[in-house]
Amino acid sequence: MFKAYKNRGKCVELLSCCGHLHAGLQRLIYFVVGVMVVVHFTSCMWRLMDKLYYPDVDTWLSRYGLADASDVDAYVAAAYWTVTTLATVGYGDVVPVNTVERIFASCVILIGMVFYSYTIGMVTGLLGDYDKRNMKLSARLSVLQDIAKQYGIGRSFMKRLKTALETDQFQVRKDREDVLRSLPRKLAGKLTLLMHKQLLENNVFFKDRSLKFVQSVLPLLRPVKYNAEEVVYRTGEVYEESKAYAVYFIGRGQVAFFIDELHVHLVYETLTDGDYFGDLEFFFAEQRETNTKSISNSELLALTRGVTAT
Repeated sequence: MFKAYKNRGKCVELLSCCGHLHAGLQRLIYFVVGVMVVVHFTSCMWRLMDKLYYPDVDTWLSRYGLADASDVDAYVAAAYWTVTTLATVGYGDVVPVNTVERIFASCVILIGMVFYSYTIGMVTGLLGDYDKRNMKLSARLSVLQDIAKQYGIGRSFMKRLKTALETDQFQVRKDREDVLRSLPRKLAGKLTLLMHKQLLENNVFFKDRSLKFVQSVLPLLRPVKYNAEEVVYRTGEVYEESKAYAVYFIGRGQVAFFIDELHVHLVYETLTDGDYFGDLEFFFAEQRETNTKSISNSELLALTRGVTAT
């Protein structure tokens, strides 16, 4: 069923890695790569200006004694001219000396004006967004510190709260859902399959399931994170609201079943990437019959009762 999505090549893997980066950092990376491509292309064109004329016609290479220089030296000089021109610095030590070169240089100067304005705007926007996020996070952490002091919240629980604020998984999930909703249904379904490719390949829950079933379940999954030694749920827990029951799929990390004896956790079974748990309570709405905790920092996907696709 998923063979069509297994051979996408290195390009898809690279895009998948970039997808884990912050949007602002992605923009910066794409911008830097774009600048390098533009500089290289413009430098090559500037270097090739010498080829448009007969040997007796004066060009910028012959004017500066580079007509017989190596290709590397000529390219470095061309790249130097390109960077100073696009950056609107224009030292004037390398200049066009004939009509065609002046026309080409004029076009590059115009491009440089737009390029410079865009660069300033983008960097200012990135810094502004970064400062805004930091200020918002600092304000939330400050409120959290006051709550911790007032109500005597323990360090371990405080660490969990701080991690939740810093990761802001709700906002990430909301952004992804907005993107999926804006796409046609078939494209959104294919994108969802690619986003959960590793889960579908490794988790036995989805093995031999129909494509329709998989595509109906994937939009309901919600990412959750647990720190090392953090309890996921305990024996005997009963939830009045059906939304509290969930089946968990392990994306990364390790989860263990344990017996709690005098506050000592005796682990008797360990689950890792590709496993799932909590399905009996989820499907039959029974009380929890096991204790589970995260052994390491774990990333899970939770399918919760009562949740509908957005």
